[in-house]
Amino acid sequence: MANSRKFVAKTKDVSLTVRRADSFNISYVNCEKDIFHIEKNQDGIKLVQTEKVSAFYWLHWLAKGSPEVIVSLPESVDFCEIKAESNQVLVTDIKADKIYAEVHNGRVEARNVQANDVFLKCLNGSAVANNVKVVASCMVDTLNGTNVLEGE
Repeated sequence: MANSRKFVAKTKDVSLTVRRADSFNISYVNCEKDIFHIEKNQDGIKLVQTEKVSAFYWLHWLAKGSPEVIVSLPESVDFCEIKAESNQVLVTDIKADKIYAEVHNGRVEARNVQANDVFLKCLNGSAVANNVKVVASCMVDTLNGTNVLEGE
């Protein structure tokens, strides 16, 4: 694809949701944005969590909910590569060429996704593909946990 761009994210302990929108945007819920580093250039967008969420925010987790980052990507981003140490990654309502999402401990899910290739991996937890339409290949893999595959 001409003018294709890549989105890369590496998180430590926040929940990450990636979805399609008209423009790039990041929302931080129950966490500070200064623990993240963002790079934008002609090749794409990179989001890196540089340190774990403060214990202060985890104490509020019961009342306010888990720390979460919500990333909205424009149509020009057609490749998503996400790696998370723990918590969950949700890629939803998006059309892309390739989607790669890996979580060490927690949950990885693709929901309402259209892509040529989808790869979801979770070492300990669950990997879920729900209403996923794939042209070439779809791989849903866990070492210790459950796999759920629903779609075309």
